[in-house]
Amino acid sequence: MSCNKIKIKILELLSKFCPFKSFRLLLKSYSKVCECAPEYSSEVGNALWKNYCLFKKYSGQYKIISLGWNCMPRTLTTHCLLKPSKGAGEKSMPFDLAGSPPKAVQHFLETDFSDYFSGVWSYDEKYKWWRNDPSNGAFYPHDKDCGPDDLEFLQKRFSARIANFREAVKFDGPILFVMHKVTNIFDRPTGHTREDFESVCREIARIRGNKPYKILIIASDHDETCTEISGASFVRHPYPDEKYTWHNYAERFTPAGVKYELGLYNIFRSELEELLRSSGVCGSR
Repeated sequence: MSCNKIKIKILELLSKFCPFKSFRLLLKSYSKVCECAPEYSSEVGNALWKNYCLFKKYSGQYKIISLGWNCMPRTLTTHCLLKPSKGAGEKSMPFDLAGSPPKAVQHFLETDFSDYFSGVWSYDEKYKWWRNDPSNGAFYPHDKDCGPDDLEFLQKRFSARIANFREAVKFDGPILFVMHKVTNIFDRPTGHTREDFESVCREIARIRGNKPYKILIIASDHDETCTEISGASFVRHPYPDEKYTWHNYAERFTPAGVKYELGLYNIFRSELEELLRSSGVCGSR
């Protein structure tokens, strides 16, 4: 049996018996990386260890908050060990696991979510999820436990998430806000523009005032016409190909998918370190 296969077996055993859910998931994912992309296993392991050390050293001294457009910012900043998981006590917020176009995010920030529940809510029978007002385009693919008769329950859930967001943005320490830019979703153009993202940046600047923060926008699309967004750290990190679906396990756990996520792990850490240095939480290198 090769060394890599032995490593995979050990990781699989550890993932079954580790008492901490977040580490069980991490070990399980890492074993898949070793299996499907052994050429990247050392780099992924090194990146995860660096992220974990940064998180442990400055735990509670910073926050990472998703501003959409999809669930990637919340999911991968958690998977790469820089943001606590729900199981570790992290509270969910409204843009974490919803489809939230920048125009909708800007509107909800500007109005402090005052009309979040007054839009035209409709249940999408095709995808089996709820939508909030076609004019702002928010939708809820991770809340499929809420069927056609569960709108009241879904709205109560998001009322709590909005309260969590309002409280989190008051944090005196540094906050890294993360947004995801893509051109297409479900083979349809998103229609998101540079101005849409910049309007979100202006609202966050207003909300945070003099408190330290940074907005990181990850552009995973192959649109090379947009090279910067005012008010944000804009990083182009294209998908392996234009049809790539980052949340599809069959695509994630391939050499190309692992390489893509490894790049994100390092980007997230680098941007967070810069924020912590600029805000005086940690010293310069």
